Amino acid sequence: MRLGYLLLTAILLLLLSCREMPEAKTPVYSGDADQVALDLISLGNFRAVTINARTRQQDDNAPRSEIEITLFGGDITRHRETELDTLAKKAARMLSSATTNMKDFGWVTVLYDTTLESTEQRAFVYRPDELR
Repeated sequence: MRLGYLLLTAILLLLLSCREMPEAKTPVYSGDADQVALDLISLGNFRAVTINARTRQQDDNAPRSEIEITLFGGDITRHRETELDTLAKKAARMLSSATTNMKDFGWVTVLYDTTLESTEQRAFVYRPDELR
């Protein structure tokens, strides 16, 4: 009898821990998505940009949707952290103003990827209400 309760408890715990993550939300743009990418590229003379939406599990097991902007190229090694933060926030604001469903996302991450020039990478994370 006791073994049955232990087995049932173990199965219930396994089922609770294997909850499925919800699908990532997709950003909806007020204009052309390609134009948004071109605007972001021209912002800092970058070679390319990617915009990805994903859902991550937080520490409290609640799902969190976020948009990640990755800016490729651009020489970030000669810039100070405050300058990079200002540029990242400008990119996040541009994306936020071009996205009609920004309220569906809890975070905007801007990642500088310069792996071809150096091994430097920098990331800045903002809540959408910080971008107004």
